Amino acid sequence: MKMFVAGEWVDGANRLEVRNPFDNSVVDTVPKATPEDVERALAGAVEGARIMRKLPGYDRAKILRKAAELMGQQTEKLGRLISTEEGKILAEGIFEVSRARETIELSAEEARRIGGEVLPLDGAPGGAGKLGFTLRVPCGIVAAITPFNFPLNLVCHKMFDRLRRGCWRCDRRGSARAKNQLYRQQGRRRTYLQGRWTEESHDGAWLQ
Repeated sequence: MKMFVAGEWVDGANRLEVRNPFDNSVVDTVPKATPEDVERALAGAVEGARIMRKLPGYDRAKILRKAAELMGQQTEKLGRLISTEEGKILAEGIFEVSRARETIELSAEEARRIGGEVLPLDGAPGGAGKLGFTLRVPCGIVAAITPFNFPLNLVCHKMFDRLRRGCWRCDRRGSARAKNQLYRQQGRRRTYLQGRWTEESHDGAWLQ
């Protein structure tokens, strides 16, 4: 399997094994990202943030609904990937996929309802007859580390909530194969998503 960096599927010189916790069998291998890969991913974030910032809520909702539809079409396949990687029973893997799809659908609905606030300013001297207002705008680049225990649903909470707000996202591994499948489903919008996998001891120290 390859990793997704700066809009491209790339390999690495070194690889990490993904093992089934139940029987310790090798499920797949993933590239071990280097600091240079991280820098490249962050550089690609600039372009991704620019695109997402200009995308209206309607278009973001449309993308998210498509992602939910594609996930629903591959529920059993993704559920089996989760089951294999996490050592969970198949029913739990499939249930997680259904929860992840609901997460994306909710994000799609909320993408069209991102508003601000209007506040009366008459609580202060000179504020009579005046109103203040706030607007919610994309904050830019969001870096995230996803847990392993619910690798698909939790990454969807972090990924698609940010996308519905118009933010670009750089993600570090949770579930390698299931997440990889998710990225491939949304390849049409590949600039917005980046996935890479590193060992915790190496990556955590470097990012500090």
